[in-house]
Amino acid sequence: MSAPVPGKTFMQTCLMGKSFLLKMSLLKGSEIGAAASCAGCRVMPPILLETMDRKMDQEAEIGRRIKSFRKSLELTLRDLAEKTGFSQGYLSKVENSPKAPPVSTLIRLSKALSVSMNAILGETEHINTITLVRKGERSQMARDGTQFGYWFETLAPAFVDKRMTPYLLTMPPNVLQTPYVQHEGQEVFFILEGTLRFIHGQSEFTVRQGDCLYFDSSVPHTAIVLGDKEARILAVIWSP
Repeated sequence: MSAPVPGKTFMQTCLMGKSFLLKMSLLKGSEIGAAASCAGCRVMPPILLETMDRKMDQEAEIGRRIKSFRKSLELTLRDLAEKTGFSQGYLSKVENSPKAPPVSTLIRLSKALSVSMNAILGETEHINTITLVRKGERSQMARDGTQFGYWFETLAPAFVDKRMTPYLLTMPPNVLQTPYVQHEGQEVFFILEGTLRFIHGQSEFTVRQGDCLYFDSSVPHTAIVLGDKEARILAVIWSP
């Protein structure tokens, strides 16, 4: 049987035995995803469920790695809380959550555990002077973006001893409040799509496509999407 072709529509049968139209789409690299439209039920087709389950497992591994790194250093949750400034309850939630924590949390944890962000994310590093990440090769974390206001994709996972860390952030609309974050270092936000209200300490800005922010990330900051369209941001983080 030949492989499904991205962009084509097929008649399929859902898990409840009803017919629906299945539109194939290319997700990442050679992975094939499916968007289903079934009038009688909302059950996803097995091919989409399998892809989602695999990506959820990747995120769940992040918390397990953090716990493993902590235990290898013989640190208790209380010890790690003192090193990071996070509460023990929050750290326990991060270690046991099926979802990735925000980037600011990962930065603090990597420093406290003396491991790289790549190690926490489970990404392989290679000693080289240049790396290339194709569009379909980016790993996406925190996919729904509602827990802390965005999801992110790593743009340079394999480069060893990075001085800067680039990410592609996607922020969904209709999120009325997002938490403030802060960590040592500096950041660049280049707005690729959408409109944001960006708050940095006591300052507030409305930024649009093509605008660029450079700021001290140790100052509490947050952003909220304005309008009904998601925002996409190229973020580059430097952390000492």
